Amino acid sequence: MNKARWVLFRFKFITVILLCTLFPLLMAAKPPIQVAKNVPPFLIDDFEDGNISETPKWWGFGELLIMFEDNDPKTFDGLGKKSLSFLGKTDHWLVGGIGTYLGLDGTQYNALKLIIKGSGEKSGNLTIELYDDDNGNWKVDVDPSNPGFPNYDDKFVYNLPITWKGWRTLIIPIARFRDDNPTAGDNIWNPDQKNGSGGLLQIQLLAFSSTQKGSIDFQIDSIKLFKAADPNTLLYYP
Repeated sequence: MNKARWVLFRFKFITVILLCTLFPLLMAAKPPIQVAKNVPPFLIDDFEDGNISETPKWWGFGELLIMFEDNDPKTFDGLGKKSLSFLGKTDHWLVGGIGTYLGLDGTQYNALKLIIKGSGEKSGNLTIELYDDDNGNWKVDVDPSNPGFPNYDDKFVYNLPITWKGWRTLIIPIARFRDDNPTAGDNIWNPDQKNGSGGLLQIQLLAFSSTQKGSIDFQIDSIKLFKAADPNTLLYYP
């Protein structure tokens, strides 16, 4: 084998070795979070003030125990100094939940961004509910006999099993939410403030045990409305 062929052979051999080494790493790497230009995220809450009674005011229900926890922001990218801990036990799935009023035009956002800490495989299940105004009265009218369902407005939900340990950032597309009350509202995600509509009225976070009789244990650092460059792909980091 002459010198030119030997150099070419060595180059091809080294290239193959590098590709075989790097390909699994490249495939395993997460793509960067892509934010759509000119639409800054809307912060619903980051719990930094250690207060759920104002800015914003959250209501609660059920047997849910919530506590503020101190974080070390150096341990995870984007982590704040405080988070809200969700704890509790149940004999029939639901532990409880919290909610807050929004009353904003949500059409420019296509995803929710959350930073959540799980405690393991059975941390619990988080159901996220978004309500849009369909009768133009800027409030959610509920049936007294069935308070979980509005009479005239849409409720879109997403169910998130929390099965990991440690912190994760999640980008959940609104397109992944489903209409949970098809007999009310117009069954269309249209959280605008046209023609007197209140737009996106409120968000509720419901905590369920992963078993009928069990407990929950997870934390939320922040919740934001988000304009993702890809409006369809559910992303977890890490």
